[in-house]
Amino acid sequence: MKVLIEGYYYDPAVLEREQVTDGLIEYHRRPSDGYVCYNYVGHVYSPKLKDYIFFLPKVVLEEKGTEGVDDDRVFGEKPEDIICVSDKVLRSAVLYANWQYGCTAH
Repeated sequence: MKVLIEGYYYDPAVLEREQVTDGLIEYHRRPSDGYVCYNYVGHVYSPKLKDYIFFLPKVVLEEKGTEGVDDDRVFGEKPEDIICVSDKVLRSAVLYANWQYGCTAH
């Protein structure tokens, strides 16, 4: 599973390395000053990856300059570091959703 953050500016080389340049998501792609961001929340299935790409809302992003935050972070990790989701990040996302939205995981 791949995860991207809505409105976050990614280096195109990172997206290429992580293989999230599938044509299905290019419709939501916005280039800007050598970076790329996606104006989309939801998910798409990538036949190229044979897996889903999830676009999380930008509210999960702790932005640089926020008290105690030196770099942009999502669940304590840099957005570039969670494109390819690990179990650790997935557990953090579930805990965050439980805390933020009162959801429960089944």
